[in-house]
Amino acid sequence: MTAPEDLPQVPAQEVTELEDAAVLAVVGGLAGVLAPVLASILAAYEAVAAGGAAGGLAAAAISSAAVRRLTELTWPDMDGAVRTYGARGQELGVSRALVELGASSPGQLPREPLESPRLDMATRSRLDEAARLARVLPLDTKANVMAVIGRASSAKAMAEGTTRAVVYGGLSRGKVAVAKAAGRNLLWVPERDACLHCLAHAGWVWRPGANLPKGLTYADKPLRVRVGYPPLHPNCRCEAVLTALPVGAPSRDRARADPAARLAAEARRSVVLGWTDHASQAATLRAMDRLLRQGADLPTSVEQRARAAVRAGRLPRRPR
Repeated sequence: MTAPEDLPQVPAQEVTELEDAAVLAVVGGLAGVLAPVLASILAAYEAVAAGGAAGGLAAAAISSAAVRRLTELTWPDMDGAVRTYGARGQELGVSRALVELGASSPGQLPREPLESPRLDMATRSRLDEAARLARVLPLDTKANVMAVIGRASSAKAMAEGTTRAVVYGGLSRGKVAVAKAAGRNLLWVPERDACLHCLAHAGWVWRPGANLPKGLTYADKPLRVRVGYPPLHPNCRCEAVLTALPVGAPSRDRARADPAARLAAEARRSVVLGWTDHASQAATLRAMDRLLRQGADLPTSVEQRARAAVRAGRLPRRPR
């Protein structure tokens, strides 16, 4: 979806640059030591498969080496690095909020507590799980080898997702602090390619320090989590923007010109036209049909196009 012209596009380049720098700084060391180990496990299996060696001893040798190397891995400290980038995210949130507020100095701001995820411990736990799997599974089939590699790779994916969430959480905390000090509310602006959960939050206005309503979604099932600011889920890149609009749900009146109503209308258009990459085609078509039946309050031409796509069981072409 696209944001109204008088609101910033989300995420902004400076935010994505900080996010990318954080992932590199926090997870780069782990990625550097993990990749060659996983590559060696796969190469060992492929060498055995190509040579037609007897499975038992060869698989046991691969398994033993996999267990040893996965449990002996060390990497640069991630916990301290992720805290550093969470603080930088908070600083960026303050500066972006001041721009939205049109102010030059925040004065004394109450500091929101930063998340302190224990990435190193969580990573070690996942690698230990992969090592245990290598002990249990005979690594004489590609499926078993890839299962061990996948379990180990999930450690890196988890660390990356957590790092991104900490950066965006810090960004929101900075904005919350400024909003509290300035007596402003917060407006949910979805990222350009928001999921069906986040699109349901588009245009909602809430007080800093309060939670948004639980269960907002256009998907089949809500997330059932309490959220006081973005991110709503791992890899969510939505943002909160300071606003003077009153607290509550966005209006569905298409004649309303306020940013909340326009954000919500744009989100509904994204849903009924299937413009999300974060759901299967079947789930997206169900969301389209459900919203059309409930009432999307969109122009007739848009709804007709969406209904035709639902009847055809095929998503309409999306502009790029």
